[in-house]
Amino acid sequence: DKTEYVYLPDDDLSISKAVARLDAPNLEACKCDITDISTDIGGTKALLDRILEREGLYAVNKVAFHINDADMDLKKLQALTEYADAEDSETVCALAKGIGEFTFIEDIEDDEDIGRYFVENDSDYNVHSDLEDFIKYDEFGEWLREGMEGKFVNGGYVSMNNGFTTLEYV
Repeated sequence: DKTEYVYLPDDDLSISKAVARLDAPNLEACKCDITDISTDIGGTKALLDRILEREGLYAVNKVAFHINDADMDLKKLQALTEYADAEDSETVCALAKGIGEFTFIEDIEDDEDIGRYFVENDSDYNVHSDLEDFIKYDEFGEWLREGMEGKFVNGGYVSMNNGFTTLEYV
């Protein structure tokens, strides 16, 4: 058995050359595994494994090009893939490209948490501290969640930024 390693992201020609060195007729005749990943923040490896199984190595390579950025927030991207039920490479790439159009707030568990978060952290919703006892944070949070197409995900809450819809990205 021969083994070849391809370090993604790479150009498609490198993958084709690795297949040729294996004397395989095509990539589909090869067994591919993701054996090393520089980081597994947010379940990145599991996501790439699913794409590899469903779409193949070229699709994983395409995703790798989109997420191979020092500024890419992989935890947020994982939350976005759950938010959008994204399991295919095209959707994951679109989410990675538009990651800035989404808000991900960690450790949010319910509408009350959403309401409190926005009152405390968003200048558009600042409330004088003397009035905080009169706010129905759960109702305010529900209103925000519905208006922003928000959804609870594993580890927090995701919503669209103002003026955008999920359909623009998935």
